[in-house]
Amino acid sequence: MWHNIATIKKDLKRRDLEIGDVFELQLRSGDNTQFWYDKWTDGDQLKNKYPDLFNLETRKRCNVADRIIDGCFVGHWNSCPVEFGLSEDLDNLTNELSTVNLASGCD
Repeated sequence: MWHNIATIKKDLKRRDLEIGDVFELQLRSGDNTQFWYDKWTDGDQLKNKYPDLFNLETRKRCNVADRIIDGCFVGHWNSCPVEFGLSEDLDNLTNELSTVNLASGCD
């Protein structure tokens, strides 16, 4: 049994799947979910959905609780996204996150 559990990742890779494709992450507090790298929104990782914003991020390994504070998205950029013509991406990201409600409990 343990051998089967240990080889799951390898088996998934052969099928061109990631562990996140099989298991659904349940967001609660946002403390254990990586904002850019985990698949916690509909579809792909945010770093793939918004690559230009990701490139401007100063702390890419942040968690969701670092970026959604009091129900509002708070970005940390090394340059203003609007100055790079990314206002539409920023609006889309902000709109996508507007329905996120963090709660107590472990992700």
